[in-house]
Amino acid sequence: MASARASFLQLLLSFAIFFVLPRVDLKEVRSKACESKIQTSLVRFFTPFLLARNEILASSLYPDPSASCLNEFIEAPAIEEFPSWTVDSFSSSPSNPSHSNPPTNWSLVIHVLAWRRIRSLERLLMSLDNASFTALHPAHSPVRTIDLFIHIDGGSHPNVNNLAHAYTWRYGNKFVIQKKHQIGIFGIMTSAWDLGSSTATHALFLEDDISLSPYFLDFIQLCVSSFLSHRSAIGCALHTPRLDEVNFTADPQNPPAFTPEKVIGKNFSKFYMQLPCSWGGVYSRESWSRFLTYTKKRRADGINIYIPNSRTNDWQRSWKRYFVEYMVGNGFVLLYPSLPSQRSFATNHYEHGVHTVKNGDVVRVPDYLREDPDKRFTVPLVTEDTVAEDWKRLERDLNAQIPVVNLWHSKVVCQNAGKLNATQCALKKLWVAGDQVRKLWKDLEIEGLLI
Repeated sequence: MASARASFLQLLLSFAIFFVLPRVDLKEVRSKACESKIQTSLVRFFTPFLLARNEILASSLYPDPSASCLNEFIEAPAIEEFPSWTVDSFSSSPSNPSHSNPPTNWSLVIHVLAWRRIRSLERLLMSLDNASFTALHPAHSPVRTIDLFIHIDGGSHPNVNNLAHAYTWRYGNKFVIQKKHQIGIFGIMTSAWDLGSSTATHALFLEDDISLSPYFLDFIQLCVSSFLSHRSAIGCALHTPRLDEVNFTADPQNPPAFTPEKVIGKNFSKFYMQLPCSWGGVYSRESWSRFLTYTKKRRADGINIYIPNSRTNDWQRSWKRYFVEYMVGNGFVLLYPSLPSQRSFATNHYEHGVHTVKNGDVVRVPDYLREDPDKRFTVPLVTEDTVAEDWKRLERDLNAQIPVVNLWHSKVVCQNAGKLNATQCALKKLWVAGDQVRKLWKDLEIEGLLI
């Protein structure tokens, strides 16, 4: 009798899920079910039914960042409830942060992505050629080689190929990879780093409308050697964003401004952020490998995962949509610079191309450079005139706690850090919140994600 009653109740639940759930306001449901244990139990129970609808709503796991229950949802358990490696790996101060002792256990490969923009590629290669790896510390010679790969998409301009082959790279080997067919930025990004043949521990990805500060390699070395010791920190961003392209806005073509120092304060020269960078992003080998595994599984199964209150769900042609899911699910962050006037080690010139037009519009790639730089994207670079001041700021707070900013461009604040400092606690909160999504991934058998 009890078994029959249970079967009848399950039948009613199935009916409700298929015919009622699509009409339910998930925001309202989420606001009434703020406790993470309740949310997680419900979603894990309903997962098989949602899979039948071929739709997984991450918003039912990850609450609205504006909701009052957010801090309660991602409140970290006691330290004893975490694996033994967690406390050490969340340390925000390296044991030996001095930039005067470059590490010997990391290596870098650079991937340049090109297509039909000849002038843009020429500008980028010139800035690469001006790289001054030893300018700030003359006593240290570049003991490691850095290989350069120039990837050219199918249907490219012949002069792009000629320029790539003629260019001389003085830090290591140069390879030109020409695609026979056009695969787009997504295809090149996810195939550029051949982890099977490359031994590099980190990779820098550069689109062809980027130019670099002469000191970009120094910043990468500083970042990798001193600020990627946490399991949550998976890379470095050379570009400081000036826009909030994640939160919804009335005019998507003109998103609101983002000024880091207004969020984290003026006393910090760097911050961790839960946002991938395509304009000079450095990623660790392990994190990139897991990302490729996730993307392959995610796209092959046709599963839709929606991040709440995020415009990234609409980035149909962008690899960053999947990387955002990957970062949110794992609580990962990149280290971003925060210098006066948002000076950076890479800037984007926002030349005409696929990313500058609306979905469906015709893409025109003219052979000239913009005469009217878009200051929303084109930030000033760290130059010889500013490097002394900027580097002093970067090294001044090597041992300081670093602010953490979430995907929605808000500072993560801990009320009760306990034995952890502010950085440790903030990273821990992102990690705990991401654990809820990882449990869903496990139910979906999306393997190879946990680092």
